Amino acid sequence: MKRLGIMLCIAACVASAAIAQTKSSEAPDGASQGDPLCFISSVVPDSAHQGDDLWVAITGTGTYFAQGSGTIVSFFQQGSSTYTITAAEVNPTSYHDLTAHFLIPSNALLGLYDVKVEEVGIGTYSMSDGFTVLEGMQPECGDVNGDGNIDPADLTFLINFVFLQGPIPDPIEFADVDCDGKINLLDVVYMVRYLFRGGPAPCADCLQ
Repeated sequence: MKRLGIMLCIAACVASAAIAQTKSSEAPDGASQGDPLCFISSVVPDSAHQGDDLWVAITGTGTYFAQGSGTIVSFFQQGSSTYTITAAEVNPTSYHDLTAHFLIPSNALLGLYDVKVEEVGIGTYSMSDGFTVLEGMQPECGDVNGDGNIDPADLTFLINFVFLQGPIPDPIEFADVDCDGKINLLDVVYMVRYLFRGGPAPCADCLQ
């Protein structure tokens, strides 16, 4: 009975959204129509760069997440053709909250995207222009952890890689900050001097 009640509520939301959309399309310019009963109300963060790997928190109003046979979260951009970025993993935490893991392609189309949460077999919740894909940050030598900055976090990443078998820098050439063709203690010393003692900046031509 509880599941039947939830499904009826979701059906009412979907019907409300469809009616609101129909009224909106029929209304004259400048006319105001009521909002549907259930919708996505918050997306955090609401932007990312090309190539980013991130988790996005989505909050709904009047929603029933994770009540279908599956939950699919995606960003989609409608142009001459539809471009979609689908979450690699979705973790609903309540009827109204979920997190979604996105890998934004390095060649993703730039601009605004609609956000869509589809409960398979039941209905779809959406938010227009709820997410923005920005141009990817250009990496540079010394940005060992690839976050777009050269700071102590890169030194920590480099130390972990050189001495503790930590993750491999990508591209690995950015860890060769003294450009001697090797990644070792000398690169760690070079980074320490640059970050804390006013030493020379990491080589700008490490990939050449």
